[in-house]
Amino acid sequence: MKKNEGKYDPTLLYKSFKEQVARQRAYGIQKHGSEDGWKTTTTIEHLAAASRHIDETIEAVRNEQWERLTDTESGQLHIAAAVCNLMFEIERIVSTGSVNTKNGSASLSQEPCALSSIKKIIGGIKKILVGRRE
Repeated sequence: MKKNEGKYDPTLLYKSFKEQVARQRAYGIQKHGSEDGWKTTTTIEHLAAASRHIDETIEAVRNEQWERLTDTESGQLHIAAAVCNLMFEIERIVSTGSVNTKNGSASLSQEPCALSSIKKIIGGIKKILVGRRE
């Protein structure tokens, strides 16, 4: 009998989630001309872009302006663009143990302030989201 303990279960991700993120990723590759172009973008730029797309989604829902859920430039959901930006940073952190700053790459094991900065940014995004729900 095969043991699945400790292994991740890809079936936990909804098909619609994977499809929307893949569509957004394909759009980005077509727009920027490279599958690896995201690697030259700084971590802060990805997090800021994710935050803007989340803000747009929140405003669309809050104001019941459903057409605003979709980005006019890409035709994709803003929330999928946010996830894509976050996916890039998850990939960078997990695969390299670093973040990309305007001064180059910073190892998280050698740069605790880089990890601290990411935690602060994520904490700030959470505060914004919680505050907007009230």
